[in-house]
Amino acid sequence: MNEYHCLPVYSLPFDAKLAQQQVDAHQRITLESPALSIMTDLRHVPAAIISAGATLQEANTQMMMRGVKLLFVESAKEDLVGLITYKDLMGEKPILFSRQSGQQRRDIRVRDIMTPRARLEVMMLNDVRHARVGQVVNTLAKAGRQHALVLDPDDGTICGIFSATEISRRLGIEIQASGIALTFAEMEAQLSQLAN
Repeated sequence: MNEYHCLPVYSLPFDAKLAQQQVDAHQRITLESPALSIMTDLRHVPAAIISAGATLQEANTQMMMRGVKLLFVESAKEDLVGLITYKDLMGEKPILFSRQSGQQRRDIRVRDIMTPRARLEVMMLNDVRHARVGQVVNTLAKAGRQHALVLDPDDGTICGIFSATEISRRLGIEIQASGIALTFAEMEAQLSQLAN
């Protein structure tokens, strides 16, 4: 460590303020923005992963720690076996599984309520590259989903995720979860009110 010199340290000035993120026109998102501008790129952001044998409480804790609402589920051999969402954890799936299995909630495992790999659907990166945010919103709406996965067919990897929550935050409007209730007309009305 001798080769690394310490930087000077000073007292915080009395009039120092917190920096605020500068949002320029290039960062603003509209329904016409490129879809890639709102995709979480797993080639740059590590995927949130949990073991299939983890408890629902462990999954909830992991989501809170990572600030996400979707976890990829891996087997003991680190193979992708499915995914679990916040809606899965807090919705009716644990209740139904508990009734059917007779297990208490604390004994239910991620593998018991996750969406298995065989039921996962993906968008192709080649399509996403040429798509707009509005197309992603419409796709999520038609599927009644909060998330969409993106597959790079060149290397066979899941390379991205679209989140209705993130899109909602970036657009500055609320997008309803179940069926994403807003129509394009309603979204455009909300966006025009924000612009005024």
